[in-house]
Amino acid sequence: MSVVDRDGQVVNQLGALYPTLSEQHLAEEAADQPTAQEPVVPYKGSPRYITKLRLAVQCHLLNDEHLQTVLENQDGALPADLASSLANQVRTMRDNQQPEHPMQQPHQRGARNFLTALNIAALLLGLVFLCNHYLFPHTQPVSLPFNNTVDQIQVAAMSSTEQTFIAIKPDGVQRGLVGPIISRFENRGYKLAAIKLVTPGKEHLEKHYADLKDKPFFAGLVEYMNSGPICAMVWEGRDAVKTGRVLLGATNPLASAPGTIRGDFSIDVGRNVCHGSDSVENAKKEISLWFGKEGEVISWKSAQQDWIYEKP
Repeated sequence: MSVVDRDGQVVNQLGALYPTLSEQHLAEEAADQPTAQEPVVPYKGSPRYITKLRLAVQCHLLNDEHLQTVLENQDGALPADLASSLANQVRTMRDNQQPEHPMQQPHQRGARNFLTALNIAALLLGLVFLCNHYLFPHTQPVSLPFNNTVDQIQVAAMSSTEQTFIAIKPDGVQRGLVGPIISRFENRGYKLAAIKLVTPGKEHLEKHYADLKDKPFFAGLVEYMNSGPICAMVWEGRDAVKTGRVLLGATNPLASAPGTIRGDFSIDVGRNVCHGSDSVENAKKEISLWFGKEGEVISWKSAQQDWIYEKP
């Protein structure tokens, strides 16, 4: 009692599914076996054969390919409704994941093994988290105080009395930008230590720009700076030189970021409104040149200092 495919090869043994069949039924079904001259499809059109097919599918003894082969070999011997029912079972078996059995494909078993491994890994991670949370509740991550970091050490090393030289050039004075530029430095928290409006003269300006004397634009620069009054200033505060350059913006106003003085108030590099010292050493030289007389640079404590600096 077996189901046979087109080549006569036994597909699945089904006798174990029918322990209650009588000897008469067994004899009747044996009589239904095909002869050598008949087609090798067994039980063609037999209700018992159809019943066995249904049971074989329900018990996962046949996969969808075997069942499809049986349907194709019937040559219309199956009633239309039964053929449709079996075809639906084929589609159902392909659409739904069935419990694993020996005829499942290796890649299906591999997928299940992979999912099982993922579940185990998730469980282990959960156990580690619970152990850390409940077994070691007082363990805190080690962190260094902020004032021990490199950045804070560097900031602490900077003096809050560092000074820089800032000059509003003739175009800035003529355009009435003295007030707005002073406000930028005051609003940032820097303290004004000296200020004066001067027309220094050609000789003084040549000393100021001595490092540019070999440049082709040197003569035009001196002439431009000597064309009107200049507002010379000394600003004081932590990292005043570097931050002062940031407040001014790039030398070329078109490359200056919005929010900087040059980025907001100028367009052409030859009319870039202001000058700022580019190093602490040059700031000292320029302050000495522009405010060389004793008492011109005032040392005083702002009432806002404790609200600007955490530490002196």
